[in-house]
Order: sequence, then C-alpha cells, then structure tokens
Amino acid sequence: MKTKKLLFGLFASLLFLGGNSLSAQVTCDAQFTATVSPSGFVSFTPSTTGSGTLISTHSWDFGDGSSSNNQGPVHTYNSAGAYQVCHIVTVQDSNQSVVCMDTVCDSIYVANTLSCIADFSSTASGLAVNFSDLSSANATRWDWTFGDGVGYSGVQNPTYTYSAPGTYNVMLIIYSSTTLGFCTDTLTKTITVTNPIPCNAIFYALGDSLNPTAGGFSISFNDVSAGSPTSWYWDFGDGNVDSTQNPNHSFSAVGWYYVCLTISNATCTSTICDSIYIDSNFTVQAIFSYQQTGGNGVQFTNGSTQRANMSYYWDFGDGTTSTQMSPSHTYTTGGNYTVCLTAVDNATNIADITCISNVDPSAVVSLQENNSSTIKLYPNPVHDVLTIDAQNVSSVKVYSTTGVLVLDTESTTIDMSEYDNGLYIIQIQFNNQTISTKRVIKTQ
Repeated sequence: MKTKKLLFGLFASLLFLGGNSLSAQVTCDAQFTATVSPSGFVSFTPSTTGSGTLISTHSWDFGDGSSSNNQGPVHTYNSAGAYQVCHIVTVQDSNQSVVCMDTVCDSIYVANTLSCIADFSSTASGLAVNFSDLSSANATRWDWTFGDGVGYSGVQNPTYTYSAPGTYNVMLIIYSSTTLGFCTDTLTKTITVTNPIPCNAIFYALGDSLNPTAGGFSISFNDVSAGSPTSWYWDFGDGNVDSTQNPNHSFSAVGWYYVCLTISNATCTSTICDSIYIDSNFTVQAIFSYQQTGGNGVQFTNGSTQRANMSYYWDFGDGTTSTQMSPSHTYTTGGNYTVCLTAVDNATNIADITCISNVDPSAVVSLQENNSSTIKLYPNPVHDVLTIDAQNVSSVKVYSTTGVLVLDTESTTIDMSEYDNGLYIIQIQFNNQTISTKRVIKTQ
C-alpha cells in the first residue's frame, strides 16, 4: 500500500503569501521505485532529483531500523519478508529556502531466493587427496563421504588418505542457512587414486670398448631405477652432464670419477652417486646358463667375467636372491621365472646384468639332454672352423675368459682362424629358451 503526503509547510505557505511565484511552479514528488536482487540487495530510485537552482534532499527509512540520506541508496536486508519503506523528499531553492516537501511510504517484499550449487576439485599425491570446495553458495555446512565406506569429513576443504589405490565415488553435500533462507545441494564425482612406487635411483656402468683414437674410454650407463622416472640428470664427474635415460659417455683419461644420477617424476625425486674407476681393463660381462635338476630345482652355472674383486648377485625371480658363484635353487612351485645375474667389479664399480626369462624349474626339457650326446663341438681344440652339431639352435655367442663378447651369430659354423690362442666360452641358446655353455680351446 502506497501512501502520500504533501507537506507545503509553514515556509512554503509564507513564500506563497509573499508573492514568490517559485513555489507555485514546483511540485514535490517522493515517489520511488525499488529493485530487489536475489541476494537481498534493494536499489532505490527517487522520482525527484532536483534540477537547475533547485536542490532536493532525501531521507529514507527502510523499515528495518536502518535509514539513509543518499539520493538513490542501495540497502541490504538481513532477512526475507515485507518492509514498509518511507521516502521524504525536500526541495530547496538556491537560498536554501524550502519550496516543498513530500513523503511516500510503500511496502516491498524480500523473498527467500537463496540457492546452492555444490562443486569441488581434487588433487592427489599418492594415496593422499586434497579436496577443495568450489560451491557457489556461502555454505555453512559441508558433509564429505569419500567412497571407501569409511571416510567422512565436515570441514570445507579436507585432505583424505585412502588405504589402497582404486576408483572412488566422492560425495559432497552443502547446506546454506541465512536469514534470507535455506538451501542444500549434492554432487558426486569419481576419482582414481594410485600409489606410485617411491623413487629410488639405481644405475650400473658397463664398459663398451677402449677406443683412444675416438677420444677416450667409452662407458655405457644404464638406469635401473624404481619409481617410473620421467626425467634423468647424469653428472659424470668430469664436467660433463646428460639428460637421457641410458647415456654413453667417453672419459678422456684413466682415473676415478664420481658419477651421480638424479631421477624424478611427478611425485618424487631421488639421487645416487658412486665412484667408478676407468682403465684399460674395465670390461665386465655377465653370462650364465641353467639346468633343471628335478623337483623344481635348478642348477645355475656362472660364466661371467672372473677375476679378483668380482661379486655376483642372483635374482631368481621369486623374491629370493643369492651371492654364490654358481648357486642351485629350489622353487616352491613350477612356472615361468625371470632370472637375473649381476656381475660387479668392486675395484672399478663397473657392472653388467643379464636376464633369462621363462625359466621353468618343472619343465621336462633339460640341458642334460643337450650337454652330452646331443651337443657336439668339433674340433676341440680348434685351429680355424668350429662346428656346433645341435638341433633347434636360435643363437650362438662367443666370449673371452674376461667376459668380452667376441661374436653373436645364428650360425652353427664359426670361423676362429683369426682369434687369439686361448680358452673361449661358447653360449648356445635353443628355441625353447634353454642355454648350454661349452668351452673350446683355440690353438695355432
């Protein structure tokens, strides 16, 4: 209901009686419009603003105990409901004499228009996940459930650590309760949590060749780090660096070098440093063969480089290891295992690693059948051409006794006429992945 009062007052009457024609030309109008926003803000616009030499003053009563003397105020109501707003406008001339006054009161209604839209984001670091509330309303309560049947939080931005990797449905319920109203909303998102393997930098160095004319001693560095690294930084200790995973590097002089490898991925970083010694005798070669002995037992034969300060590390592929020269191992069950041998020269820290996959301790196939009557190497000793008489041969490798690979071929006929005199190791691999090791003597 809008009410209006015209107050021409004592001063307006005197001006009129005094013959001042200005009061007769001016009509005061306190009418106004009110625009209510969804968030409770109300903008008031008066009809009379003053013009020329006339000056309008405004007085507002917002009906909630608040007031303003601004011409077009904006007022925030703290509660939904109906309010009686009164506007008094006074018009004065340039002498500050009152020309006229008017008052208009009207009712406005501030509705309960509060709305909620739930939203959130998540950032995982391993099994720990940080959740950030992105909801549109000024929520006063948050209920989080993390999809594992256990976790709950009532804080706005929680961090939750899952007990295992997996995919989880995370639900957020928000509530907002103010004098302007009440609202709630629910959102569910699916997240995937992984448990990355911690970074652990590991490398070994393998001497490739000695080639002074090419500028130095060439070493192959091999990254075998854990944690699925995505970047590598090598410092070779001679002022040179590299960022590839498995670099080759030539050292210009004999001596000790402190080599460091730093690996990293999105979640972790690890560094390892080791001293290696470079000289003309740095080559190391890991070689082995195996033979099933029955009852899931396997005898491993070490054909690697053998000299002072050598160590050997066996990984049988079932979680067990050995440091024996040529160990025997009994598996608890049959199956295919990947067996690895690492040969290390402790004086230089140069190493080599070799692995054979599909080692089945329960397999019927045995090297014993191949080692005796079914595998013949002749002549032995050999002067020029060595013949390997065996069936289903897939590859043949010839090694010196220092572990240097001399030949890698698929042929079973080997011309050794240009070889130096001495003992050689012949490693024969068959189509069924079994390996036999033989020794031959080269003579003039």
